[in-house]
Amino acid sequence: MIRLAMQGHIRLANWFGQCAKAWLDIASRTTKTALIVIADEAKKMAPAGRGQLKRSIQWQLLTADSGLVGSPEKYAMATEAGSGLHGPKKQKYSILPRNRKVLAVVKVIGQGAKFKALKAAGYPIHRFKDGMEAAILGRRVEHPGIQGTHWMERGIEAARPRVLKLTGKDVIGGLVGLY
Repeated sequence: MIRLAMQGHIRLANWFGQCAKAWLDIASRTTKTALIVIADEAKKMAPAGRGQLKRSIQWQLLTADSGLVGSPEKYAMATEAGSGLHGPKKQKYSILPRNRKVLAVVKVIGQGAKFKALKAAGYPIHRFKDGMEAAILGRRVEHPGIQGTHWMERGIEAARPRVLKLTGKDVIGGLVGLY
C-alpha cells in the first residue's frame, strides 16, 4: 500500500477555530478526490496481464488529509518493488510443492514454446495416459524473483498534475508494508 498525505489542510482548519468542521469537510473531499485520481492512474500503470491486480486497486480515506491507495493482492508489493534478487532482501527464495511430491509444469495449449525450452534444458518429461505432458522441475526450485515495475510510484507521478489542478494541493506519499 502507498500512504499519501495532502499538504496544508489541518493547520489551516485549526487556525480558523470555529470553522474547523467545515474546513475539515473540504479537506476530506479534496483528499478523497486525490485518492480517486491516484487509484485511477495506478490502474493504468499496473502490469499488463494482471487484470486481478488492476481490479483490486482501491483507496481508503484515513484522515482529512491522508489516505491509502493500493491492492490487497499478495503479489502486489512484489510487482511494485520487486522480489527475490530484485527485492528488498536481495536473495533467491525457494518454491516447494504443496500438494504433490515434486514441482512440474504441465504443457498447456498455446504455451508450446515455454515447454520446448524446458525440454531443451534437459528437464525430465512425464507423459500421462491421456496424452498430456509435464516437465518435472524437482522437489525445490530456487526462484530469482521478479524485477519491480513501480506501477504505483508511476501512478502517483502521473496523477500529480491532475490532483494539483483539481485540488490545488500537492501529494506526498511513500510505500508502506515492504516485506
